[in-house]
Amino acid sequence: MEYPAKFTSDKAAGGFVVTFPDVPEAITQGDTMEEAMAMASEALELAFTFYTEKWADLPEPSQPRRGMRMVRVPALSEAKFRLYSARAAYEVLPESGGPAAGYLAPFQARPD
Repeated sequence: MEYPAKFTSDKAAGGFVVTFPDVPEAITQGDTMEEAMAMASEALELAFTFYTEKWADLPEPSQPRRGMRMVRVPALSEAKFRLYSARAAYEVLPESGGPAAGYLAPFQARPD
């Protein structure tokens, strides 16, 4: 999972500010380009965690524009986020009423 990021030089404070056009919640900075790239990956990962906590769909990456760099989420997190995204295709949530909802019924909490 790679997303385009804009790295803007921060002339006043030094370093680089990183923003993502497809994931506005992910904003970070780094003193060097290498540090900014590492921080960007972490910011993207954290932002996706917010999406999953709200059961929201993850945004699709757009094509990078001129001057942007692609940022990748860590491999283990990518696997988790891809699995999360796949659940929407199968509508496996009990409240969705999808095809697997009946299979999950025995595992739902029952009122006492």
